[in-house]
Amino acid sequence: MPPHRGNQPEVPNGWRVQGERIRALLSEAETGYRLLFEANPLPMYLFDVERLRILDVNEAAQLVYGYSRDEFLALTIQDLHPPEDRAKVAEAAARLDPGMQSVDLLRHRTKDGRLLDMETLAHGFVLGGRKTGLVLSHDVSERLQAQRYRSVEYAVTRVLAEYETLREAAPRLARAMAEAGDWDLAAFWRVDPARGLLRWEAGWHRAGAELGEFEAENRPLTFPRGFGLLGRAWETRQVQWTHDLAEEDRPPLSTLAQRAGLRGAYAIPVVGRGDTEGVVLVASRQRFDPDEGILDMLPDVGHRIGQFVDRERAVASRRQADEDFRSAFLQSPAPLLLSRGPEGTILDASDAFLTLMGYARDEIVGRTTTELDMWPRPEDREARTRILREGRRARAVELQARTKAGGIRTVLAYAEPIVLGETATLLTTFVDITERKRAEADIARSEQKFHTLFESAEDGIALLDERGTARDVNPAAAGFLGLPKERIVGAGFLSFLPEEERAKARAYFDAVRDGTANDGPLEVSVRRPDGRSLFLEVRARIVHEAGPDPYVQVIARDVTERRETQRALMESQRIASMAQVAAYVAHEINTPLTNIALVSANLARRLEDPELRQRLEALDEQRRLASRIIEDLLDLTRSRYVTLEDQDLRPIVETSILQAASFRHDGVEVAVDLGAAPVVVPADPLRLQQAIVNLVKNAFQATERGVVVVRLHAHPEGAAIVVADTGRGIPPEIRSRLFEPFVTTKPHGEGTGLGLSFTKGVVTAHGGRIEVGSEAGKGTTVTVILPRRAPAMAVPG
Repeated sequence: MPPHRGNQPEVPNGWRVQGERIRALLSEAETGYRLLFEANPLPMYLFDVERLRILDVNEAAQLVYGYSRDEFLALTIQDLHPPEDRAKVAEAAARLDPGMQSVDLLRHRTKDGRLLDMETLAHGFVLGGRKTGLVLSHDVSERLQAQRYRSVEYAVTRVLAEYETLREAAPRLARAMAEAGDWDLAAFWRVDPARGLLRWEAGWHRAGAELGEFEAENRPLTFPRGFGLLGRAWETRQVQWTHDLAEEDRPPLSTLAQRAGLRGAYAIPVVGRGDTEGVVLVASRQRFDPDEGILDMLPDVGHRIGQFVDRERAVASRRQADEDFRSAFLQSPAPLLLSRGPEGTILDASDAFLTLMGYARDEIVGRTTTELDMWPRPEDREARTRILREGRRARAVELQARTKAGGIRTVLAYAEPIVLGETATLLTTFVDITERKRAEADIARSEQKFHTLFESAEDGIALLDERGTARDVNPAAAGFLGLPKERIVGAGFLSFLPEEERAKARAYFDAVRDGTANDGPLEVSVRRPDGRSLFLEVRARIVHEAGPDPYVQVIARDVTERRETQRALMESQRIASMAQVAAYVAHEINTPLTNIALVSANLARRLEDPELRQRLEALDEQRRLASRIIEDLLDLTRSRYVTLEDQDLRPIVETSILQAASFRHDGVEVAVDLGAAPVVVPADPLRLQQAIVNLVKNAFQATERGVVVVRLHAHPEGAAIVVADTGRGIPPEIRSRLFEPFVTTKPHGEGTGLGLSFTKGVVTAHGGRIEVGSEAGKGTTVTVILPRRAPAMAVPG
């Protein structure tokens, strides 16, 4: 920092006393004078006032200035000062008359070119007949340097406090720094982040054409990072300095500095929270070496300016944020309301709120929602007042709002306390859910209708997930399965089907889920826990609704009765066809059989040969077998209706066992359990007896050794007749065709295969069913279940 060029200080009191002592001592002996002069710790020298030549110098002066005694004696006092101060030194010396003293603050130059700020005390007297001056010097460079440091910091702080933006403050800042620091020029370069260059922002210089030209030619210049003194300060973010700007910097700055006479310079980086914001250049026409004090002070100045830039940016950011908030607030698609105070005075409203409520902005600003009668329901007014009074966050408070036109809108209010300036404000967001509420009401009504239809439908309805697990079923579906709803929901649908139906049902379900199923229904049978079997016609479709997963809707219809009716019709048609064939066969065969019987009878009476009589009897037995087959066939095809009346089944079963007893083998036991109480159901005694005789006869014929069991007991549906044997059993390949005509398990010639077909027709005509269980080699169990109520129409037997 160049030395100070301020006003001359007053003579310190201590120096005044010392000067008086010197004048007194000079009048004493030469020895005393020499001792005082040489031993003084302050630099002292004597000079000829007229010629300004140095006459004598003490050792302290030699140490401070760096000259030897001989070199001093070859100098004038002007040689101890920079050229620009020499005239002033000569004028001060001319005024120094004998007996006078003066105090000055002057810049002194050492032998090596350093400049020192010296407070000097000069005394005039006559020595050897010549006007002589005695000068005592005190180096105050460090003290003045510290004062100038404080002056620069104060000047920077004061300027930054007066302005809001760096663009406004930069010119005044450059001048304040230059004047406080005693620099000839100060300039501020600002970083252009878009182009990565330093650009001239503002500057100030002392009077002088060369300095004015330097500033004018620097304005259009730019400097990249790392280029020259300014670029190095930008890149390193540290203060850079030079003895001679013209020698050490790069063109064009060095060329301009040389023409302006600028020498010593500092480049001070302006560093904020982010990167370098700019660089301040201060320069002097003198060369100088920076000391530690200025190198410590200048970074603080740069940081102080950087903090100002940060503050400016923060203020601009807040201002922009306020503007953005205002713009976003007004243009928000959501209805927004700003209110203040416990009464909820409206500060502003978004355009969406004004559109929703039908108001103009000037109609609501400054008023409260209560004044506008915006909440028709008392509970809504209370809820809104409570939110305002407590000034707290509120979430999804449902309110009904009255528009300017008187319409009612249902809204959800979300309140959020915010701070605008220093005032607590409430920002309320309204979500118009009027249409949603209407849609929810419509959906609720639709769901109620669906639920009513779902619950009351005669068809069974089940909702399955994609894995086939039941999510919901209606009462009809639960009734089909004979299980409570809670036993069905959560279980896989395959678990309710017989084993033989599962593969077919799984394939159908997979096709529905994949979208490859045809339009036809699936027919499956289900077996209820009570033993009943139902035939269901199933249609399914996959449904995609709101939610992550689709589901499968299954509609099942009980077609058991329809299948039975169809089966009965087909059976009736089949039997009618068979009846025609049987009648024709009976007519055509009975005549020859009758003739055979007559001839056999006549021959039997005439023949005496036993062997011929035996052969004739065998022939007649074959004729009787043919007649019996024709009779069974006619019996099967006769179209009759059973006559049902309430009957105790015990005597019917007992008589049937007696009629079939002739077919029992000797090694077979008979176990009969008819119960002690009457078992009464609607029945045709004759037809039912014929059916039971067939079952008991089959059991006797199938069992050569073991037991045949006949039981009669009450059943949940009515009555059950069980005929079980320990015979040879029924082969699996015949079991499924057991009730078809002409299907038999007996050896050839022992059965026609029409008995079970006849029995099933009789049981079906009673509205009952037959269940068969058999295991080869272990026996067969046949169960006839008869209902306790007669069917609507007796089926032909």
